[in-house]
Amino acid sequence: MMQILASTLLHFFWQGALIALAYGVARRHPNPRFRYAAGCAAMLLMALTPIATFLILSPATAPAVSEHGVVNAVVSAVKETGADHFLPLGAARDSAWNWIVFVWAIGVFVFSIRLLAAWSVSLRLRSSQSSPAPKAWQRKLEELRGRLRISRPVKLVVSPTTQVPVTAGWLRPVVLLPLGALSGLGPELLEALLAHELSHIRRHDYLVNLLQGVTEAVLFYHPAVWWVSRSIREERELCCDDAAVTICGDALTYVRALTELESQRCLAVNPALAANGGSLAARVARLLGVRRTQSRSAAPGLILAVVMAGAFLLNAQPQVVPASSLPAFDVASIKASSPDTGLKVDFAAGGRLVISHATLRFLIKIAYDVTDDQIVGGPSWINSTRFDLEGKLLNPVGGDPQTMTKDQILVFHGPTRLRLQRLLADRFQLELRKDSKTMPIFVLAAGKNGAKLKASTTTGAPEITFNHGILQAKRMDMPTLARFLSEGQVGRPVEDATGISGLYDLRLEWTPDPNLNPLQAATVQAPADTGISIFSALQQQLGLRLESKTSTADTLVVTRAELPTAN
Repeated sequence: MMQILASTLLHFFWQGALIALAYGVARRHPNPRFRYAAGCAAMLLMALTPIATFLILSPATAPAVSEHGVVNAVVSAVKETGADHFLPLGAARDSAWNWIVFVWAIGVFVFSIRLLAAWSVSLRLRSSQSSPAPKAWQRKLEELRGRLRISRPVKLVVSPTTQVPVTAGWLRPVVLLPLGALSGLGPELLEALLAHELSHIRRHDYLVNLLQGVTEAVLFYHPAVWWVSRSIREERELCCDDAAVTICGDALTYVRALTELESQRCLAVNPALAANGGSLAARVARLLGVRRTQSRSAAPGLILAVVMAGAFLLNAQPQVVPASSLPAFDVASIKASSPDTGLKVDFAAGGRLVISHATLRFLIKIAYDVTDDQIVGGPSWINSTRFDLEGKLLNPVGGDPQTMTKDQILVFHGPTRLRLQRLLADRFQLELRKDSKTMPIFVLAAGKNGAKLKASTTTGAPEITFNHGILQAKRMDMPTLARFLSEGQVGRPVEDATGISGLYDLRLEWTPDPNLNPLQAATVQAPADTGISIFSALQQQLGLRLESKTSTADTLVVTRAELPTAN
């Protein structure tokens, strides 16, 4: 019996490898639902193959005499022939079989304890200090349950022991919300996450996940088992992402909800299911239509995780990554701009980008979301030669920015900026190096008598117009005002230190000083009557002031730039 069991375990090395190879081929299919089904089929086949092998290796019929009698007869015959010195070899082989089974049994025991501990944690999550969720959210859950056609009752509770929304249980499923979710997440974000959790319930993912754990515990020694199981969990999250987007109707809202969970990611094994499972970078890239290479290695995921977390949502400092790692427009054109064309930037619906009458320096500002002072070096023509640029996708993604909130627009701009970075590298042969330097800056602060700001009473995306020293804005926040002032209005980068939150409707009038903008000083003549300066206008009209200080700022050094190639 020990020999048969040990042989079964050893045979599974090549059997599991063949199954994993077949699954690897099926995994190239573009549909995550197909890949998930293929993964489950591969895992089921891995679980059944050792059972079939054991039955095949087992004797079909019992021997005519007892095994004990046969062994004694063989031993006696060997001793009579004088060949008993060969017996230690057979004993050693039997000992090897025993050790293989013994080590395997210990491994099964250890991983079973691990699985039971995780299952115990899941049970405690359901009962530990949890309380019913507010009735409004109970009704919302019932509405989502009806839309997903889930027949089983689902309980919604608030738990202080979980940090992200979690689904636990199969026959009597429970969705657990973290204690701070109701106040820390917007209603539309929380609704999107609830749709994700209910998708797990509809698909019976809790049961499948539990069966995966059992298979992992029994066949723990084969790397292919862990690879297939991990792939199943990744595809499961993609399937539930699709379902959640279908329910909430907006990929950008759902992406925003996912990024709120990124800082709370948990890598421990747990039979409970949460919306923050899988690779966030891969999931966000897929939802936003950013193409990724076919390689499933960790490096591209790490690059995209940093870029998306910074450029999409956190408005971080510029990150320079290899152009080959970035997504690209399907169709793009760059041509010389006519003198009578006006400067224009349009992040249009579907991921289309239109920029007219822009210098390469300006295009770098848009692509990397930096100010003039953060761009250093390069040939002189990057400040004077102007271009018209357009890029678009054959399969539009991302929706219409005119209907988006401010946070959604930040997410929407992210992949388009990455595509612009790729376009500049391809057509201008642009090469940048990230550096830092100490420079004088301004800090935007409230005046001595407090700010004089009018809170906005309307909703929608910010609206900003600027023409000859008149700034009119609707729904503008203070960081955006600081960034506007950094764009050549005061001659230095500006940091927001007002501590003022919220959106405001602003009107600011002053006489621009071209000497504060190095790019305009050579072409724009200063007015005879200087009028009111930007510094005085901020103090008198908005109750804000600019304070001078020195700070270290990130810069982009232009190491190479050439005039663009033909379309």
